[in-house]
Amino acid sequence: MSKGIEIHPDFIRSLILADSNGDTQALSFKNARGLTQIIFTTGQETARAITRSQAIDLEQIEYVTRTQLEQLAPEDLNDSAVNIMLACYQISKYNKEYQGHLDLVVSAWNLGAGSNNNGHPPEYQETLNLIGKVNGLFRFFIQSRL
Repeated sequence: MSKGIEIHPDFIRSLILADSNGDTQALSFKNARGLTQIIFTTGQETARAITRSQAIDLEQIEYVTRTQLEQLAPEDLNDSAVNIMLACYQISKYNKEYQGHLDLVVSAWNLGAGSNNNGHPPEYQETLNLIGKVNGLFRFFIQSRL
């Protein structure tokens, strides 16, 4: 979504399956919502960043409106188009920050930017499990295309 940063669709697909098993109505015990399990405050911050971004022409976006992003409500995170847009924006930032190192990208996704220690994800079991699931699914999807 950002200039020059590509996100492989199978990575997002893997993240969705690992986070919510594809359930648009998924709700975690931390109140993370939707396909990619976004916490509302993170969703609001990301929506604001998208509406201010010079790299994104919201007039060209088919399923998400500027108004939706500007007036984001918690239930909007259950809208797959909104959820995936927010996730792609965040993942593109993490991809750039961590130079495509998927374990660090997933760790930052799970715990927030700045959670990685000297180029290594923190030793939290939940995060390590998510890294394993996402990377395993991603490899499976990539290999199944060969």
